Amino acid sequence: MSGRLRGWLWAALAALTILNANSIAVLAGAPERLFNPILLAVALAVLAPHVARLRWLSRAPMPALLVFAVAFLLAGAFSAAGSVQVPLDRALFKIPLYGASLLLVLAAFGAAADATARGEEDRLLRAVFWPCVLASLSGVAFIAVPAVGNFLELQPGERLHGVFGNFNELGGQAGYALVVGLVLTMRTKQPFWVVLGTLAGIVGVVSSFSKAAMLGFLPLFALTVYAATGARFAIRPMLALAFGSVLVAGGTYLLAGRLLDGGLGIELSTDQRLRLTALMDIISSGALDESATTGRTAVWAVGLENWAQAPVFGLGLSAFDRVTGIDMEIHNTALRVLGEGGLVAFLPFLVMVVALVLRIARERRPEVHVLGVGFLLVQLPAILSTGGILLARNHNVLAGLVLGLLVASRDAGAAGPSAPDDAPAGATPVPAGA
Repeated sequence: MSGRLRGWLWAALAALTILNANSIAVLAGAPERLFNPILLAVALAVLAPHVARLRWLSRAPMPALLVFAVAFLLAGAFSAAGSVQVPLDRALFKIPLYGASLLLVLAAFGAAADATARGEEDRLLRAVFWPCVLASLSGVAFIAVPAVGNFLELQPGERLHGVFGNFNELGGQAGYALVVGLVLTMRTKQPFWVVLGTLAGIVGVVSSFSKAAMLGFLPLFALTVYAATGARFAIRPMLALAFGSVLVAGGTYLLAGRLLDGGLGIELSTDQRLRLTALMDIISSGALDESATTGRTAVWAVGLENWAQAPVFGLGLSAFDRVTGIDMEIHNTALRVLGEGGLVAFLPFLVMVVALVLRIARERRPEVHVLGVGFLLVQLPAILSTGGILLARNHNVLAGLVLGLLVASRDAGAAGPSAPDDAPAGATPVPAGA
């Protein structure tokens, strides 16, 4: 398959997933289930030419990911079969959904590993960058185009909210717009990518007006300082990352204060003032009470009480879609794994996270290392504040992208990239970023 066709297939998969199927279906007035077969067909088309690269699934951290996936599904299905709280048909319905999510990860993993081995990382990163930027900038539509807000039965001005929704989607849009833009700038030496990615990310975060999104975005600004110092695990870069984080948090605190006291001439709605006040409280005091977390701490506490009834195998798949006793979604992916799959699923989950962190820590190619660190900074707030990351399509594709680059970068760094398929005969490979 030619490099150009591979690029178009990858771009289609990235666009279909990052530009969220839920929102596309709603805007088109069509049920989401009509969209899923198209998405999975494209994923299979992307995966097919890269099946040979799946031999790299034996490399860390991929075995840990596969063990976790199997343990979670088996434990969740087993406990649901003996549960009176979770209807078995609802639990079994989740299995193909999680299977489809794993397929997206593998499709992205295979394509990214293949692109890295061929020295085509820039083409791959650009195919991901543009959908992230467009999705982040779409938040302006709810501010500038009232018809869009009315169509979705939202009130523009009452609460600004991006077209593509909450932090589930925003973490894969605004965050990756900055991270991928930064990596492209490191590789090409062109500041255009990080400037556009940062601006798009800011628009995406502000248009969501989500506390989790804003807090999760703060360390990403500091990541640019880290990258500028060389992205090595020496004392200076780590101090630069810490110092940059403090500067960003302090600047955000001062800006939020000016917004609240009207110093910038912008009138905020009641909901916006409450969210901004909670954000300032979290930065200044570390307060994570029920008000600051929009009820999350309460549902977490009840969820842990429910999990204690079946600690080993959990309560069953979908048990935390609505937590018994509080009627709220769990809003925490780690607790979802613990509650629905028990310790049988949670321990492999921890092993997977540790294996990923260690693999990123060992990476010595600066741009790949920054991509890995950025991935962790994007994923952590999303995992801790939302419960559906395992099903969020954009996170699946972006996770597969990072995993493929990490796994294949060791060989690419040692041997150098090969010439693209469509390069002239006898062409000399050009090192990435040259």
